[in-house]
Amino acid sequence: MRARTLQLLDRLQVRLPDFDADVALMSGGQRQAIAVARAVAFSSKLVMLDEPTAALGLRESAKVLELVRRLRDDGVAVILISHSMDHVMEVADRGIVLRRGRKIGEAAATPENQQQLVRGSSELSPSPRRERTTVVAAQRRAATALAPKE
Repeated sequence: MRARTLQLLDRLQVRLPDFDADVALMSGGQRQAIAVARAVAFSSKLVMLDEPTAALGLRESAKVLELVRRLRDDGVAVILISHSMDHVMEVADRGIVLRRGRKIGEAAATPENQQQLVRGSSELSPSPRRERTTVVAAQRRAATALAPKE
C-alpha cells in the first residue's frame, strides 16, 4: 500500500514535506492534493471535485489547479464544481451553469465565452433576489474516458 501511494503521489507530482506526517498538520493545498490523489486511487477514469479551491490561498489554489491539469493530461476525466469562474476558465474545456440543479447555460470555456457564462448565470434568474449559481467545468476527455472500450 505504501509503495502504491508513493508511486501515485510521484505520478501526480504531489510533494509532501513528510510522507508520514499527520494530514491534520498539512497545509490546505497539501490536504486537497491528498484528497485528489485518494480519489484518483479509487477511480482512475473520473474525478469529481466540489469547490477544491474554496478555502485556499492563491498559491495553494494554483497548485490544485495544476494537479487538475495533470489529471487531464493523464487521461482522467475531471468534473470541477466551482463558483470561481477564473478557475473554471483556466482548466476547463466546457463550462456549464446550473441553477437549482438545472442547467441554464453551457459554452466552451474560452475567454470570449466567459462573459456569456457569467451573464447567463445572472440574467436568467427567475426572481430579483440573488440566488446561488454553480458553474461546472467539464473537461473534454470525460466522454472518451467513460465510453466503453471496443
